[in-house]
Amino acid sequence: MKVLQETTKWKQGTQPNHVYLVDGDKMLAYQPWGTGTVVHFDRALRFDQARRKFSELVFDHTVWGDCAQQQHVVHVAGSNGAVYTVDTVSATCTCTGFRYRGSCKHLAIAAQESNTTI
Repeated sequence: MKVLQETTKWKQGTQPNHVYLVDGDKMLAYQPWGTGTVVHFDRALRFDQARRKFSELVFDHTVWGDCAQQQHVVHVAGSNGAVYTVDTVSATCTCTGFRYRGSCKHLAIAAQESNTTI
């Protein structure tokens, strides 16, 4: 996970450069230029760094909070309409199948949606 400050020199000079919290090619949150407010996303968004310049900053938990922790908890709809909570880091699910077998299809669905391996 990295904190990137955009340093791109825009031709128009009107585009502000923000600070982004990224994990690979996914953006988890960003801090708009000129504000101290961090905007967190419910789901990681694709982050394209092409034709842009960045410098890496030190990750500060007081600024970014538990954003990284929030991104690994996914809600998956079951076949019967119930919604289960899947933690992709600890590879756990709240469904009864996981409770009895230690695995379930919701883990695979969450891994596919978040592009991770569980």
